[in-house]
Amino acid sequence: MRNRLILVVAGMLVLSALAYFSIKYFSEKSENEKKENRIAELSTEILDLEEGIFELKNDLEEKDMDLAEKEKKIDKNKAQIKDLLARLNTAKQKDKTQTDKIRGYETRLRELEGLLENYENQIAFLKDQNMLLTGQVDSLQVTQIRMQEEYLTLKASNDDNLAQLEETVKKASVLKAANYQYYSISKKGKAKLETEFRRRSLKDLRVCVTILENLVAESGTKDVYLVLENPDGSPLTNFGDGFSGTFMAEGREISYSAKSLIDYNKSATLSCIDFSPEANIKWQKGVQNVYVYTDGRMIGKSSFVVK
Repeated sequence: MRNRLILVVAGMLVLSALAYFSIKYFSEKSENEKKENRIAELSTEILDLEEGIFELKNDLEEKDMDLAEKEKKIDKNKAQIKDLLARLNTAKQKDKTQTDKIRGYETRLRELEGLLENYENQIAFLKDQNMLLTGQVDSLQVTQIRMQEEYLTLKASNDDNLAQLEETVKKASVLKAANYQYYSISKKGKAKLETEFRRRSLKDLRVCVTILENLVAESGTKDVYLVLENPDGSPLTNFGDGFSGTFMAEGREISYSAKSLIDYNKSATLSCIDFSPEANIKWQKGVQNVYVYTDGRMIGKSSFVVK
């Protein structure tokens, strides 16, 4: 009886030990699987982060993206790296068996962190360049290419600077007329350069002006309008013979005396315009005012004298 009792007790002890070690084994196995899953999740997040940082490189090369937006993306990625490093450190403290793998992930994260620092340096350089360009846009002597580069750079960095640049370009693109020359045209069509005209001999008039070089202005064909104003302030026109007409400039309709068509290519261009008053109209004595218009604005004025 006593021996049987001893056997029963021994059996129970063996079963208890087996149960204990089984539970411990499966518990440790479950914990190891959880640790491996956590490490695998961190690995996946690092891969996603790496892909996001390389996408960021393409974003940084996009000129139309605002610099502040680029910095925001960098800050977001830096925060992700900091969080992943902290989680890797926690995992390393809890699991000594995964130390080499974790160190490899940490090394990769440090490399990605270095890439972000390089991107930050690039943005700092662009900011410095923007400050330099902002100080140069007040000069109207910049070339068209320089102004276009400034326009694109400022558009990407600051809307206020963009508005300032557009205004500068608009002012710089206005054409100017100069070198006025006046010719009397004889009945045989011969032109004679004059500085003053006698009323009794003046019939047909030719006005030649030079549209000055402007590297910023748009190229292409342009109508050049000649507006002659009598000494009494009235416009001198000839609608009947087809010399004159009307056009819009500076928000109002204006009657022109005559016009010509030029092909402007940013270089100095000569424009000569012939005018003849109606048969029953004579030139008034005194100072005749001359105005030249194109692109919807007045680009020059002068005068000549009729005695």
